[in-house]
Amino acid sequence: MSNPAKTSTISNARAVRLLRMLQLLNEGAQKRSTLLARLNIDDRGFFRDLERLRALGVQLQVTRGEYRLEESIEEAYAKLPFPNPQLSVHEVRQLCQGDTDAHRKLKSMLDAFLATPPQPAPTSRNKRAAASKRSKPSS
Repeated sequence: MSNPAKTSTISNARAVRLLRMLQLLNEGAQKRSTLLARLNIDDRGFFRDLERLRALGVQLQVTRGEYRLEESIEEAYAKLPFPNPQLSVHEVRQLCQGDTDAHRKLKSMLDAFLATPPQPAPTSRNKRAAASKRSKPSS
């Protein structure tokens, strides 16, 4: 099964909110009003974050108005994407040194990034041709 965390990007603020929601749900069943107050979010933000967690594959249950985590916190953490750590290529290379699955995953991502060919700069002729295509009416 594919892990959505592998391809999802997430802002730091949202990552913190989702992490905090998981931690609160790990404490036991929680009413929405309690979660709203403790997370300092409105209904819309709550339902967005709840949907995001579900889309990531986190097992959540709602029973009689109480939300609960239906898997271990470690299983939920494994599905939560990590926000962009703002590392340089050099720093990522340093982190790739190791023999774990995480090291190999990061090395594979770095290799793919470094192998990306540069895109040619558009020439004046190419710009005119593209503009001409856009201005022609479709038949």
